[in-house]
Amino acid sequence: MSLLPLLLLSLPARAVTVYPLTGSELLAGQRFDFKVESSSGVASVTVCGRPAAEALGVALSPAEPGAVKAQGAVLKTPGPCRVEVDGRPAADWVVYSADRPKAKNLILLIGDGMSLAHRVAARAMRGHAAGRAKAPLAMDDMPHTALVGTS
Repeated sequence: MSLLPLLLLSLPARAVTVYPLTGSELLAGQRFDFKVESSSGVASVTVCGRPAAEALGVALSPAEPGAVKAQGAVLKTPGPCRVEVDGRPAADWVVYSADRPKAKNLILLIGDGMSLAHRVAARAMRGHAAGRAKAPLAMDDMPHTALVGTS
């Protein structure tokens, strides 16, 4: 029996995880948090064929042992993007153009019997922190609001 298979099985496996995960879809100009975790440490990271700090527009900083991170990273060029850690492919992303398309049709839904309490409940379903809604409803950005009372 050959010792080579036993030797290969005894070597530690190298696990690398990149966040955002492979298959992620990003918008050009969108800010996101970037992180690389490796069981054997991280020596070099390239994003879209360039050093990570240059491609992401922010410097990588150490996170926990064996990991580096960058907060507020931005990719400016649309197209496919590959992340390589120490020369090995680790993740593939798609970066889309951030051009805003013009709306063709608009549907305005007017809720009948929707009181202020219903709007508060809808905001609460979206989450809250420190007593305030995390994200407003689309109707909160509308310039006019009408309230009707019946008796």
